[in-house]
Amino acid sequence: MKKKIVILMILTLFVVGTLMPIDASVATAKSEAVMLLDGESGLVIYSKNADEIMEMASTTKIFTLYFAIEKVEDINFDIKEKHTVKKEWTGIEGSSIYLVEGEKVSLEELFYGLMLRSGNDSAVAIVEILFGSEENFVSYVETRLQELGFEKTCIKNPHGLSAVGHHTTARELAEFASMAMKNPLFKEIVSTKFFKGDRGSYSNKNKILRNVEGGNGIKTGYTKKAGRCLVSGAERNGKQIIMAVLNCADMFERSKFHLDSFFERYEYIDVSDELLKNQVPTEIFGNYVKIGLKNNVTEIPVLKGENIDIKITTVKNLDYMSKIGTFVGNLELYSGNDLIFSEKLYTIESSDKNIIK
Repeated sequence: MKKKIVILMILTLFVVGTLMPIDASVATAKSEAVMLLDGESGLVIYSKNADEIMEMASTTKIFTLYFAIEKVEDINFDIKEKHTVKKEWTGIEGSSIYLVEGEKVSLEELFYGLMLRSGNDSAVAIVEILFGSEENFVSYVETRLQELGFEKTCIKNPHGLSAVGHHTTARELAEFASMAMKNPLFKEIVSTKFFKGDRGSYSNKNKILRNVEGGNGIKTGYTKKAGRCLVSGAERNGKQIIMAVLNCADMFERSKFHLDSFFERYEYIDVSDELLKNQVPTEIFGNYVKIGLKNNVTEIPVLKGENIDIKITTVKNLDYMSKIGTFVGNLELYSGNDLIFSEKLYTIESSDKNIIK
């Protein structure tokens, strides 16, 4: 693959770019929302109505599981410990694992019941155990979503039954799922096809796990108001792709098509050599600071056979003591005159830690 490297020692404005749609002929209705992105770089592969605020049904449980795991890890909670089921955890409207008052159940089994069988009673039990109440859970999630930068997502309950102000967008849902899949326990649970617990067995409703090569999650959802919703994922050769569809009648078929098409039509290019060549000089002559993308991503998906121009723009100089994570410029990928990827660059090794000459 031909690569051209353009180095501009100036600071430029950040421009958000996306790749071309996998198949522009696959149209979505105005009421549907779609987002397909690369799980590592966050590069948008295909989108439709991705920023439209919509209901999300049981895909809400992605947030419930992630923040429950976050809480477990924060307080070092034993998920295998048994808890006595309370009456208020039972008889919840919608899908259920049919908890019975007085029985014993572990948080681990509730996690699997939540994601594999979409148990609304599991959701209530989980947040009662870890947060004390649904109200406390909602308050916690509201704060964390703001901290994480998810401005269009609002969670009013842990299960996804329709509620005033309970909504998200396909973009934020896919981005959050991408982040969540980096947690090993979260990924293990949502990619499990079958789980046998102490009180029963749970088979995953998500057909993507069985019908897509490398399918590894994530969550289905449905209410009359939200329509059919699905966040799905697939991983091949270590590359994770995430897709979210909201109010999509053929959610499994649509998702399978896009996931398969991505792996058929895209390849990854490694930009690590270019980044290494363009380390930023410090005020101390002869010293440099290593730069990189967020989370140190080095591989970007592009359409197979495309000639890609790589453009790196950086500041002229950098303070000697700049910390890791300091913004220093941008990386842009062009296909002809079309900008297909743009992302900020940061210091990934500060000069006081590792000087490269």
